[in-house]
Amino acid sequence: MSVQGHLELIGATMGVLLALSGIGFSVFPRNARIPMQWGMDGKPTWYAPKVVGLLFTPVLALGVMSLTAQGMRMAPIPNHILVTIAASFLCLHVLHLCMAWRHFRSARR
Repeated sequence: MSVQGHLELIGATMGVLLALSGIGFSVFPRNARIPMQWGMDGKPTWYAPKVVGLLFTPVLALGVMSLTAQGMRMAPIPNHILVTIAASFLCLHVLHLCMAWRHFRSARR
């Protein structure tokens, strides 16, 4: 994959992550604190402000993917590694948002 291909993959991944965060921003309560980690009992152990909670994964993904793409220019790393990282962040962000949604839904009852 060329440098252009790396940039396109990173851009597409960031677009989807930010779109998912935008959906979360509009769906979650206005002044919500987003659960960031869950204990073994299934209850959140700590929370972050809404903006931080929704942008944490996209910012982390941008950093990891950018550093990986830069490393791929210097060392022979297989191209599928960057694709795997992108897919992993997408899946983890969806999982995080679904678990947060479940938390807010159960809190309303």
